Amino acid sequence: MPVYNGGSYFELALQSALAQTYRNIEIVIVNDGSTDGGATDAVARRYAERHPDTIRYFHQANTGVAGALNKAVGEMTGDIFCWLSHDDLYAPEKTAVQVDFWRRLGRPDAMLISNYTLIDPEGREFANVQFDHEQFKRAPMLPLFRGAVNGCTVFIPVDVLRTIPGPFDLSRRFTQDFQLWRQLIRQTDFFHVPQSLVHYRVHPGQDSQRPDIAEEGETLWRAMVDETTEIERVQMYGSSWRFYEETRKILAPTPYVDTVRHLEEQRDRSLTETLVSVVMPFFNEIALVRRALASILTQTYRHLDIVLVDDGSTEPVDDLLRDAAADTRVRVLRTPNRGPGAARNLGIRNCRGDYVAFLDADDLFLPNKIEVQFREMIRQGAVASHTSYLVVDDGSENASVIESGLASGRIYPGIISNCPIATPTVMLHRLVLAEGFEFADAALAEDVVAWIDLSVRHDILGLNEPLTVVERDTNTASTDVAKSMQGLQNLLKRFGDDPVHGRQSARLAELQAGVEYLSALKGAGVERLPLASSTEAQRLAHKALLLSYHEQFAGRDAAAAFEMLSWANALNPAVETLVALGVSHTTRGQPQRALDVLDQAAAMAGEDIPAALLHIRAIAKCYLGRLEDALIDMQSAWALLPSSESIGYGLASLNAYLGRFEEAGELFSTPLTVQLDNGGTTSTAIICFDEPDALICEEFDRSNLRRISFDQDGLRSRHAACDLVLCFCCDIKYFRLFSAAVLRSIQQNAGLEAGLHIHVVNPDDAIAAEFEQLRIKTTIPLSLSIERVDLSAFDDLQRKTYYSCSRFLVMPDLMQSISRPIILMDADQLVVRPLDGLFEQMRGADAGLLIFPHAAFNILSLVSASVIFANSNSKSVKFFKGIAGYLSSMLLSPDRVQWHLDQAALAVAFIRNKSVAVRALPSGIMQSSVYDGQQIDFKDALFWSITYSIPKNAEKINTEFFSGFADA
Repeated sequence: MPVYNGGSYFELALQSALAQTYRNIEIVIVNDGSTDGGATDAVARRYAERHPDTIRYFHQANTGVAGALNKAVGEMTGDIFCWLSHDDLYAPEKTAVQVDFWRRLGRPDAMLISNYTLIDPEGREFANVQFDHEQFKRAPMLPLFRGAVNGCTVFIPVDVLRTIPGPFDLSRRFTQDFQLWRQLIRQTDFFHVPQSLVHYRVHPGQDSQRPDIAEEGETLWRAMVDETTEIERVQMYGSSWRFYEETRKILAPTPYVDTVRHLEEQRDRSLTETLVSVVMPFFNEIALVRRALASILTQTYRHLDIVLVDDGSTEPVDDLLRDAAADTRVRVLRTPNRGPGAARNLGIRNCRGDYVAFLDADDLFLPNKIEVQFREMIRQGAVASHTSYLVVDDGSENASVIESGLASGRIYPGIISNCPIATPTVMLHRLVLAEGFEFADAALAEDVVAWIDLSVRHDILGLNEPLTVVERDTNTASTDVAKSMQGLQNLLKRFGDDPVHGRQSARLAELQAGVEYLSALKGAGVERLPLASSTEAQRLAHKALLLSYHEQFAGRDAAAAFEMLSWANALNPAVETLVALGVSHTTRGQPQRALDVLDQAAAMAGEDIPAALLHIRAIAKCYLGRLEDALIDMQSAWALLPSSESIGYGLASLNAYLGRFEEAGELFSTPLTVQLDNGGTTSTAIICFDEPDALICEEFDRSNLRRISFDQDGLRSRHAACDLVLCFCCDIKYFRLFSAAVLRSIQQNAGLEAGLHIHVVNPDDAIAAEFEQLRIKTTIPLSLSIERVDLSAFDDLQRKTYYSCSRFLVMPDLMQSISRPIILMDADQLVVRPLDGLFEQMRGADAGLLIFPHAAFNILSLVSASVIFANSNSKSVKFFKGIAGYLSSMLLSPDRVQWHLDQAALAVAFIRNKSVAVRALPSGIMQSSVYDGQQIDFKDALFWSITYSIPKNAEKINTEFFSGFADA
């Protein structure tokens, strides 16, 4: 503990050190020449006398923080160095938690840091500083460049500390700590303890608040930036470009203007001066080698290192060697023939670039291939990527697009049974090579093995843009039935006993199915997979097999099914195949491509256009916003097939969206069954366009003995200072599962003055005590209302439906009582990003709804009930009273209490609304991805939905991510 004029804070800090639950500590106090008339000295001596076995006290002339810390390090007898400033506080468990974490690491040289809490001069908490634990595990240097190493959170083995002379630099008044961390991180790693263990006080007297820190900090940061290596920058942020850009953002608010300018220059240089290597093995066929090389040399990105590997060619190569030598970017390596995998590995070991691309001698790069792929990788921070590509078959003048680039991100383990990656489309960062990446020795499928192994360790960025041309002829191994079968057998043999891949039994079974498929072809006498030049009989036979396998894969591997369907259509386009392809394109979010193939199918069908084609074409047009055209197709489909409930539902939905309520009501008059995404069903009996009776809500309340209890005046005063109040409704089970986590997420992430109101339906008697425990633990305004209602006439599913609707029934009363803008959310939804941007976006709106206009053909999916914004004005109250009335009218008839009733009410209110300013919420506002132990890519989402009602999602509450909120 270095101390200089400790004032009233010093004694509090010292008491927090003495209060440690881990008792085997010594406290070394160094009074650095305090000038407060002996006040600091008196406190230090009084405590040293009381605790002679724990406190050792030293007094010296003033040398600054660095000198005081050096004195303490020289005098300490412990094994571990921790630092406590005289104005900060340790949590009682700080030392115990870090000792336990350090012992479990099994790394005697490991250094620890932790999260911390900011407090004001009076000791009040006002912010929690928490860091991404998983990200820090992957990138040991990141804490330093994120400014995450708070000196009072450190836990450093003294043997490591004393390897640095000093160890604190006396010439640095303000940055002596960062200078030391910078030196230590070159010797060992910081490990992050994901708990807040220190209270860090922010007050005007701190050195860190002084204006003369700029020059010293500028020098330090410039040196830190310039001494990073390419690998270190990529470990932290995925690319040097992102490192420079993200570090620039961190320093932009600081006075370090020269360093910020330097970072901008380095960022911009990385766009054009990063060296990209291209490795191309070849064996004979020198004319093709020249053609492929020309496609590399004419790239729009010029800073290249081209490595050709002659894999033991028997043809003369002297002219090629001479021509290659004319361009300094090209080198030719020669090796005895060992196969393409070994040749690529030789090229990898000799390449000089930070990024490496691959090309086979019989293929071509499109002119912008390297520039497009490289720039996308550095902007997204990807260390591995691949793209879609064009295929040209021997004897064909046309190229087909293989949309392999749609496979992106975490593609393991699906890649085992369906590897979409073509080697000439791949680009890697040399971090991957440094980890030991190489191609397998297998004679067949050596590249597939490499991509599967790579996908275990890294996400692989896919770009759905064809940037490479792959040529296939009758000698290509991928078209040889026997060789293709041997390649799959090689994969099965290699992966069967693999400790990682061997656990993927379902994927290995799909590989075995592929072997059986090829065996069936071979048994039928088929030696080659059909190309464009194949006979009609071969093409049709192969198409039948592909369609059969498409049906098998459709339910379990959409990408594989789509690929088989695409090839089936390429072999022999037919109306039914094109319609199936249109469905697949639509479900994959590619409506324009769907429309293209469906128009092709319509032209092929002539006057006999099937209803299924018209139906799916109408849906594709809805996605493209062409609603009037979609209505025409849907009407035609209905005329052809009036028995189809799905077509009738789509036609009624479109009519309603376009304001044709009479036509829609006529279609909805006979209830239609609607399939839901979760496998269940609902009915259009929940849709009605008639205005509800003004007294319908009171009738429902009387009929079901419904009554609400809350303190109206207390609600208003409790939330008076809030910018925004979030609200959710639930039963007692959801209250116990989620209320603490939701509350913590708002407190930690909302980013503005936010409160929380919880509405609980039919709770037990423990609700008051449990709510009071929540209220005691939080720092944000928290309120409760309780609803008692008789649901004895409802079955289990109807009761769940009621819980989803109850929030809208109570909403008008809450809006009038709270008189602040409200966000209505699901009970199982956490706030993960600041809400201030959304708040500003909704300023001036009466209501905000999560609207999906492309779902005009599906009225029950038109408006999501997951997130609702409501302003506090009279027009907004009237709008939500209308929704409450709609729901009450339905709830009075149990046969109409069906799933998605809340979304039906919202959709009808939205499309009938003419007077209320309803603004669309951002479509990406909510994310529901499953936490995979690494991270969740929230993109632009503000909320994380657990969707607990879906059984497979219920496990989300057992993840580390959820428990970080629930256990806090």
